[in-house]
Parts: sequence; C-alpha cells; structure tokens
Amino acid sequence: VSQNLIGLAGLLIYILVAIMFSAFPHKIRLRPVIWGFGIQIFLAVIILRTVAGYEAFEWLSIQG
Repeated sequence: VSQNLIGLAGLLIYILVAIMFSAFPHKIRLRPVIWGFGIQIFLAVIILRTVAGYEAFEWLSIQG
C-alpha cells in the first residue's frame, strides 16, 4: 500500500510542478488532467491485474 501512495504522491507532484511553472496557471482545466490520469490508472489495472489484459498488450508489443 505504501508503494501505491508513493506513486500517487509522485503524480500529484508532477501536477503541482506543472502548475507552478505554467505561464497561465489559471487557464489549466483540471477536468481533462484528472480524466487523463484516471484512464492511465484504469489501463494499468486492466494490464497488470487481468490475464487477458496482460496477454493482449503482450501480443501488441510483439506486433511492433
């Protein structure tokens, strides 16, 4: 569990650094940012926690 929290903290730090160095931080819409991270987490769960997801992405890697 602590490893997952470290990863989540890293993602939050990326967002904060991007906001801090942005020329126009008030123009950043958080909804697309949150959706993007949500989709990444969803795909990671499918790939890492299901056999079918792992095999599908393994097959895709062989094709490239």
